[in-house]
Amino acid sequence: MDATSASGQYRAAVCLTGGHTDNMQLGAQIWSIRTGELLTEHPFDAAVFAEPTFAPDDRSAAFSSGGPHPYVVALPPSWFDRLREKLP
Repeated sequence: MDATSASGQYRAAVCLTGGHTDNMQLGAQIWSIRTGELLTEHPFDAAVFAEPTFAPDDRSAAFSSGGPHPYVVALPPSWFDRLREKLP
C-alpha cells in the first residue's frame, strides 16, 4: 500500500519486514519522489496492513491500521531519521 503527498514530494509505503501472520512486523517508509531515495523507514507492529495518508500540509504521514492511534512520521524526516536509514 502506498500514497503520494499532495505536493508530490513524498511517497509513503508500507512493507512487510518479517514476523508471523499473528504479529506482523511492518515498515513505514517515506520516499523522495524527486530522487527516488528512501528517506526513512520505521518498523511498527500491526494486526493488519496500515493505510498511509498525508496531512494536507505535507508536515506528516500517518500509517493507520484502523486503530485509534496511527503511527505518525514527521516530514521532512529529521536528520536522525535520515542517518538511521543509512546505517546497517
